[in-house]
Amino acid sequence: MRVWSILAGILVSMASSMGQAQSTDAPQRANSPTTVPSTEKNAVQWARRVVGVSSEKKGEPTGEQYKASQALGRPSKVPEMGESACAWAPFYADGTADEWIQVGFETPMQARQIVVAENINPGAVVKVIVIDEKGKEHVVYQATTVQARQDPLLRIFPKDSAYLCTQVKVVLNGAALKGLNQIDAIGISDDIKPITVAINVSKNTPKDIQKENLGKTVNSSGQEVAPVISPDGRTLYFTRNFNKANLGAPTGKMSGTQPWNPHRMETQLAGVKL
Repeated sequence: MRVWSILAGILVSMASSMGQAQSTDAPQRANSPTTVPSTEKNAVQWARRVVGVSSEKKGEPTGEQYKASQALGRPSKVPEMGESACAWAPFYADGTADEWIQVGFETPMQARQIVVAENINPGAVVKVIVIDEKGKEHVVYQATTVQARQDPLLRIFPKDSAYLCTQVKVVLNGAALKGLNQIDAIGISDDIKPITVAINVSKNTPKDIQKENLGKTVNSSGQEVAPVISPDGRTLYFTRNFNKANLGAPTGKMSGTQPWNPHRMETQLAGVKL
């Protein structure tokens, strides 16, 4: 088997796309379907764009970890629980009582149900506001007390759903529950059947899957994630972090005096011939 690094030009293109995704009013996670049938057969429209956010936890300098854009599309972590770089997190773990994220949807619809996926410390959400097609705000959920939940999904069934929902604003109390708070996804549906989220697994997938180290020619002491097999079945691609063989990290801050060097990155794509 042979391992090689993908051309720097591809990495530059990826980095540029990541930077554009931080813009608060542009479509993000474009490859993630916004309206998909859930495993429970009721259609859910997941958030398409970020309208605004109170703050964001800092991840790697060249990545999108913990950014507001991570709350777009279908859940990345839920139904599993725990911290995830693929979900939005406020800057402070035990922060203010008024952290919020506001997202927009591709198609305005009558939201008979709203779902907020909290992958860690569920129960911190204290208010949910729906913005209709005329820009009017409707408070559809307001908690009088903060109480931890076992279920990561907060489901809201508005009493009045005659208007068209275009945006949703979720407010959480970051100081109420000790530890980090995160929002994995925000969705709306015109179905009152409770939304649930599950992992879609191929029917032929073995029930008991064991991790296997493929040896020094593939695996290393770094973090290797997101494996994808090429369409012809001959190449395995994956993301490799914190590996000494990677191209490195930015040489300095992105400024006029210290330009960013796109040829040095902490995260790198790799490929393995099968």
